[in-house]
Amino acid sequence: MTEGISKKRGGIDRCMSIEIPAVSDFRQKKVTEMFHRISVAQSTSSSSSQNAMMAVDDYTVRTAIYKWIVRAPYESHLVLDPVIPSWTDSEKLVAFFQRQLISESRRSTCGVTGSPSGNIELLKEAGSFIADLCYSLAKDVSNFKKDEEEQLPEELSDDSLNVHARKLVDRDGSNIVIDSKGGLAEVHISEETFIKLRDRYCGEPSLLLTSMFAVVKRYETKRIITMGTNMDSRLSQFTLSALAREMNVNMELCSDSLSVFGNNSFCGLFPDVESHFGALRPFGCVDNNDGETHLLKQGGSAVIMPPLESNTASIYMKRVLNMLDRGVPLSFVVILPFECFRDLNSALRFEDLNLLDPRMYDSQSNTPSRFICYVESIPAGQHMYDCGDGTGQCSMSQTGSCLLLLQNESGKLHFSFNDASIASIKQSMSVNFLPANDTTASHTSIADPVGLQSFMGDNSSGSVPSTPPNTNSGVGPVSAPYGMALGNVFNNEAKIGTTRRRQRLFELVDDDDNDYAQNVDVVSGMLNNLDIMFQNNSSQDVDNVDIEAISLMGFGNPSTARGDHPTTNSLGKTGGGRFG
Repeated sequence: MTEGISKKRGGIDRCMSIEIPAVSDFRQKKVTEMFHRISVAQSTSSSSSQNAMMAVDDYTVRTAIYKWIVRAPYESHLVLDPVIPSWTDSEKLVAFFQRQLISESRRSTCGVTGSPSGNIELLKEAGSFIADLCYSLAKDVSNFKKDEEEQLPEELSDDSLNVHARKLVDRDGSNIVIDSKGGLAEVHISEETFIKLRDRYCGEPSLLLTSMFAVVKRYETKRIITMGTNMDSRLSQFTLSALAREMNVNMELCSDSLSVFGNNSFCGLFPDVESHFGALRPFGCVDNNDGETHLLKQGGSAVIMPPLESNTASIYMKRVLNMLDRGVPLSFVVILPFECFRDLNSALRFEDLNLLDPRMYDSQSNTPSRFICYVESIPAGQHMYDCGDGTGQCSMSQTGSCLLLLQNESGKLHFSFNDASIASIKQSMSVNFLPANDTTASHTSIADPVGLQSFMGDNSSGSVPSTPPNTNSGVGPVSAPYGMALGNVFNNEAKIGTTRRRQRLFELVDDDDNDYAQNVDVVSGMLNNLDIMFQNNSSQDVDNVDIEAISLMGFGNPSTARGDHPTTNSLGKTGGGRFG
């Protein structure tokens, strides 16, 4: 944890965790230097360390550094810098990079059961080289920061720090340039982003521009690290708008000051520069979990797209499951790119949810957690995430993602959903999404969507028109029965990138009829089943009605498999029966 600058004004001790522009700019230059020196080491072999670096590619190095950044807030070890890997425990830092290089090399070349490319000893030596280099550069930043802070004026303000802003208008619109020391260091942001940051600002009014400079430069530096990887992914403003509209989501548990939607609360990655814009500490931090405290006060609906790192994603899910056991109404929409799962080299299966937390799926009884209301695997190449500097650039998912909805019983009463809700959320992520009347997000640039079909464009699933949530006398509004049962088949035989049909969480019809017959009238069939369940029960026997059976009898889309193939259940097994 890095210390802020503390000044005493008017007899009142006020602690301000600010980062002056000179430090932000110096760090960015050191990160650029880091990759230059790594590139040189990868292309020459004048020493043993440089020879070892030739066994490691640029993507692996960038991925390892990104993983350190997102893991660091959850570790108890002190760091010299929040961006450049720099645990003060040098042995831990070296061991981290050695493990990452070996793991990434194994995953990228031979699969999880193969041997890593090159010699393990070479990879260990490369890990030591990267750790030493990062620590050295982080120490330079730390020393520079101390020197600069010693020269600060007594009264801190944008003017005393020589930080100013000007408006730049071109054919692409208006941009705001915030510069320091006469333009020696500057950042460019859109006018829309500038207004968002200004409206969210809750720090010292006289340090508004300085605080803006720090947070924008921090994420510029992070993008230098994630350049050329898929680690720079986030939910689009269109998706966040759909989540707010359909699920009343008003909190983002993994976001940043530049891309948070509307007035949502959010947990940021860099609280040292984002707290002035309302950011809470990273979700799941043991010592100060502001996000959990915020939700447990009155309950709420939140969205999570965790960092693309399996350990951190697991921390998120463990914390979510712990919270759902509490009495307050809670709802979590969780979007998990496949990079969140450790060593996943094939299509996601139900049991793979256990990689995040064993409570997600009971392997012995083949049943998911009681909190899972909806689950779907979204194929690669058919959905998009935002990336880049917030100007609306999109990138296509190359591996696929998992869409989860988790709610406790109280959450189901307060945050109902139906087929249309899920369809709207998925459509906002689809490749061919064209917002008709949605003005909540800026213009979006989509990279290479030609020839790719939105997963909302496949009508073969035989979807059933949605109905609004039910209202049960005495308990208030709840989701329609199918809200408990919607889900996608996790096909054990499918591979990443292949298209899979969405199916119900459980196969509920015990017959051998093919799916064409089942598609004739799903609603009618459900009504018949309900009639059978109720026809022999008098008013005195209401307590004997199988409510669970009703909830599990969701309006989920029936399978559209060919008639000459047996019906498969949600785990890819053949057979009939209520639970497959």
